Amino acid sequence: MTSKRLLFLLIAAILAPLATFAQSTIIYQTGFEEYASGSLPTGWTKVISGSSAKALSSNAHTGTNSFGFTYAPKKNGTYYNIVALPAFEIVTGSASIEFWSKAETNNAYCGQFEVGYITDVTNGSTFVPMANYNYTQHLNYTHIALDMSQMPENARIAFRHHPNTTNYKWYIDDLKVYAELF
Repeated sequence: MTSKRLLFLLIAAILAPLATFAQSTIIYQTGFEEYASGSLPTGWTKVISGSSAKALSSNAHTGTNSFGFTYAPKKNGTYYNIVALPAFEIVTGSASIEFWSKAETNNAYCGQFEVGYITDVTNGSTFVPMANYNYTQHLNYTHIALDMSQMPENARIAFRHHPNTTNYKWYIDDLKVYAELF
């Protein structure tokens, strides 16, 4: 074996564990099959009181269950729901999310759906949108993959549904969160 080849193998052996450490892994996933219809997934937080966001035994992308934003209370003249995912102990700047999304119907009342983060789950005004989707873009289930690396330390991934009236729905399913763990 030549000395160059030996040096290459030595460097590769040293760097291989470091490359593996930096890879994002799935740290959370759900298709909502494990939750009873009407329940809130474990660790999730409804930020707006009166919100009816919940697991549903209908409107699934795969399986039989989905998560639905089904009733949005009116706060300060605006209808909206905000739901935060569990807090994850991850390397800051490493998060990404993917899921499937769909509006209930081709009706302006379904409004908009936003993905972002929230810094205080007791205060809906701390929600920061990172992507916004209009009902016309999601008449059928649409795959969404979003880089959440701009999310600050101790923030939580969150969804906000902004219908134009109380009872128009938005659904998500087959959710995965990727990140680097400490």
